[in-house]
Amino acid sequence: MSRRVIIDTSVLVRILLGDHPLVSPAAHAWFDRSVRRSDPEIVVLPTVVIEAVAVLRSTEYRRTQADMVVALEDILALPVHVEDRAVVAAAVELLRDRPSRDWEDCLIAAYAMAIADGHLATYDQKLLDPRPRAVPALSLGPLVTALVADHVPPSTHAATVTVSTTEPHARTVPSVTLA
Repeated sequence: MSRRVIIDTSVLVRILLGDHPLVSPAAHAWFDRSVRRSDPEIVVLPTVVIEAVAVLRSTEYRRTQADMVVALEDILALPVHVEDRAVVAAAVELLRDRPSRDWEDCLIAAYAMAIADGHLATYDQKLLDPRPRAVPALSLGPLVTALVADHVPPSTHAATVTVSTTEPHARTVPSVTLA
């Protein structure tokens, strides 16, 4: 079994952007050597992906939401082990479908779909967008739609947003339950 190494955001961003005259070539050389030998196995954690997005949208880089989607797809295309890859991929689809959402919110919603049967308690108005749209969940399989009530609850009330499949055999679930 090969060794594993967790890649830090600073190295990942250098590999994605290639923008530093000294550090980027070194990061690429290490990455290429590691991939070629499959040792160590490179692991990208979801927290590293979150931080990479934050770096790319910072005032230094000012990347657009569309640029973020491309960068996230680039990360998923790398020959590395992305921890919770299916969840990260589903979050990329959510971000592509609703560019007004933050990456972190998309990742939280994708985790809710993957491990909490679509249940998410939130005060976040962006996640309570009352316009449901089908979103392909990639390797998670079925299409998913966030179902919300006709009204958005006041910010002083918590809401449970239920995400369900849009497949024909999907069960009907309540849209929003106010706390």
